[in-house]
Amino acid sequence: FFLVLLLLPLVNGDSYVRHVSIIAIMYAVLVSSWNISLGYGGVFNFAHMAFFAVGAYATGILTKTFGFSPWLGIPIGIAASVAASVIVCLPVLRLKGIYVILVTFAFGQLCLQIVLNQRDLTGGNFGLVSIPPLAVDGFSFRDHQNIGYYYLALAILAITVAAVSWFASSRFGWRVVALRDNEPYAISRGVPLARTRLATFAFSAIFPGAIGAVYAQYVRSASPDMFG
Repeated sequence: FFLVLLLLPLVNGDSYVRHVSIIAIMYAVLVSSWNISLGYGGVFNFAHMAFFAVGAYATGILTKTFGFSPWLGIPIGIAASVAASVIVCLPVLRLKGIYVILVTFAFGQLCLQIVLNQRDLTGGNFGLVSIPPLAVDGFSFRDHQNIGYYYLALAILAITVAAVSWFASSRFGWRVVALRDNEPYAISRGVPLARTRLATFAFSAIFPGAIGAVYAQYVRSASPDMFG
């Protein structure tokens, strides 16, 4: 599958196909990382898209408004997304079921309202536009029908898939699955609920933050629609 994706730009240079492929790869990163908290953790985390949007807005604000290097976009997005995951996780450490859904969904709506109300910083309803793109020695990642962004997104997807595979077979992943399958027994055997859940949220937020940053630099904007 990855071999096909690696070769796709070499056999198809259509700009529309390239754009759809880049967006699809980016959303594949989101889905794969959401599997950490929802699939393996069994936690109904509906704030995952908010982490994606927070990473995009943080990158856009710091690179466009405050003049940070575009190459700091991914670290900025990851840091902002992980920080947001810690904030949303603290209230749900010992909640279950519908209550987790409500809190995580409310967090996304709270972030949206902040974006809409802080117009001077975020652009409000109109979004944040003209975010600086990535470039190397005069070569913009948008050149040659966004070939740079295509392979950057594909690299992040490969890292995400590899990280999720490692997680599934690691002691950390076993603890997460144990809490999902039989929480009382896992706790009785020494698995710390609060610490494991917090680590799960933070780990799963790394990837939406990274791809959110790349998304903002690719489309050169961040809009409230990203919270949908």
